[in-house]
Amino acid sequence: MIAEGIESRENIADLLTTAPFLTHTNILEDAYQYFVDDDMLSAIAVVDDHISPVGLIRRSKLLSTFSTQYGRSLHGAKSVLNFMDRLIVVVEKSWNIEQVSNLVTDNMKSQIEADFIIVENGMYAGLGKVLGLLKKITDLQIRNARYANPLTLLPGNVPIYECLDQLIAEQQQFAVAYCDIDNFKPYNDVYGYGEGDKIIKLIADILRGEVHKADDFIVIFSSQDWTERCNRILQQFSTQISELYTEEDRRRGGIYSLSREGEERFFPIMSLSIGVVTPDTKQFISHHEIANMASHAKHNAKNVQGNSLFIERRHC
Repeated sequence: MIAEGIESRENIADLLTTAPFLTHTNILEDAYQYFVDDDMLSAIAVVDDHISPVGLIRRSKLLSTFSTQYGRSLHGAKSVLNFMDRLIVVVEKSWNIEQVSNLVTDNMKSQIEADFIIVENGMYAGLGKVLGLLKKITDLQIRNARYANPLTLLPGNVPIYECLDQLIAEQQQFAVAYCDIDNFKPYNDVYGYGEGDKIIKLIADILRGEVHKADDFIVIFSSQDWTERCNRILQQFSTQISELYTEEDRRRGGIYSLSREGEERFFPIMSLSIGVVTPDTKQFISHHEIANMASHAKHNAKNVQGNSLFIERRHC
């Protein structure tokens, strides 16, 4: 099972630390007093007239400057604007962990103990620590790994169901797609479980490519272009799946294998069936109801020969 941005459902709001800010009217002596009064304060944001951050006064740099002979007397009365660090990372409070992680990694590679600025609608809200962000990411990775499928490394049922319940509680619009590989068992019987595992990994890789986190998969789309993404998934699977058959089987269009009834029959090259539901979160629903509806949509998709997409028009 896989959910679009399972980790991204977690935003950085709980990493926010309320901290004072400075303006163009403040001098370095003001910043120094803040640091003296609060040993845990490692940086202070500088904001403009609209309370939008424009820089940071970093504790280590200021204390280092003031510790030199005459440092405090020479620089204490200077404007914070002349001393602030303008190379800052600013993130919105509503951003998800993945977005912030990518931005911080790109811009603060050697500043593990540094702070980044958190804003709300562009206005200063507080500070976040890189160390806190790294701990949050590590905790999420450990948690997801605990439930992950060992073959695909995709999130398991627990994170999926928690994601669904959160979307329902927030009354967010989303689509749930249940994917199933047709004629997988005969392939497994003929080619062996090792080759069968390659099929599972193939579809997992395709889904990761379209979703941005067993022979069946559930995908949660929070984006509005889920129909196009499903069609791209089907196209990619159709293009790549034949490469995992022998040349003879490709020419023949399939394989001969025993059916579940023990009779030899011809099975076409594997295809992918996707059933989609778009839950109405204004109704009282649970992840169990959504899973049942998605399973029903998947069965309808499997009734269509070849790669197919079935969209359940009734809202659950």
